[in-house]
Amino acid sequence: MAKYLGRDVAYGMFDKQTIVPDGINNEFTLIYQVGSSGSILVNYGGNIQEPGVDYSISDGGRKIQMAFIPQVGFSLYLVYMGKELQVPSVAGAYPVLIQALGDGVAVNFTMTLAPLNIAGIIVFKDGIHQRSATDINVLGSIVTFVTAPALNTKLDFYILGIERSDLITVNPLTITNDKIAPMAVTSDKLNLLYTAYTSNLTTFGGMNIDSSTINISEYIDQGRCIKLRLQATVILSGTSDNKIRFELPIPNNGSTLVAGSVTLSSATTLENGIIRWGSDSHFDIHRQFGVNYETNPTEWTVEVDMEYESE
Repeated sequence: MAKYLGRDVAYGMFDKQTIVPDGINNEFTLIYQVGSSGSILVNYGGNIQEPGVDYSISDGGRKIQMAFIPQVGFSLYLVYMGKELQVPSVAGAYPVLIQALGDGVAVNFTMTLAPLNIAGIIVFKDGIHQRSATDINVLGSIVTFVTAPALNTKLDFYILGIERSDLITVNPLTITNDKIAPMAVTSDKLNLLYTAYTSNLTTFGGMNIDSSTINISEYIDQGRCIKLRLQATVILSGTSDNKIRFELPIPNNGSTLVAGSVTLSSATTLENGIIRWGSDSHFDIHRQFGVNYETNPTEWTVEVDMEYESE
């Protein structure tokens, strides 16, 4: 399996390099060669540095040059932002940096771009990386902090990429050999838009689904790999259970997920859920750590994005 700079494919880790300023030099050798200043995140004295302004890349991506001389006693470290691209992203320069200040009250911050899921964004509070579920949650374009950032806290949101739906493909049956038909023209375009499908919800274990609305239920058939996204609003009552079951558009082959994330939200709760196979025809959504859903009638919004192998 291919490796991608800065991210272990299995665990999604980013490599960090610490530099000790000597008060003399402003150019330092990187442990990895990078393609642009946006490929690394630089923190000096607890402040995130702006690519192309506070620092630049030199020597063909092998060195970093600060726009000033870092002083002795100040912390300086780099985080390599290289990441495997799990989903197609809109053409453009990524990561995109969005900055804000805390006011001591607000916990929700709306982004101008919506990352595909929690793995599509990195958040720093006064230079400290915020962990998903523990410190933040993401639903659509809204980042929610577990605790409201204090007044004048510096917030940095790095969006690594967003999904695009305007890709183009060509029907291979229309492709011609230009030596045989040099003037042949095809207007067929590649369309990787999602196909809608109906996903029924199943009741079991004494848990009742009083009502449900499937807001989004669609998938892309990419050969053996099926990409699915689903958003539903479900009102549950009766004896609590620890899963909600949805039908798949195409059966899976019994393998584990290729990739997947789920966000659960109610009037009082926002958390990341867990996807598990129920059988080859459906999948279950669990709350974290096996926590049951409430027994009283409660409305939940379930947002799923996943990939799996078909039969």
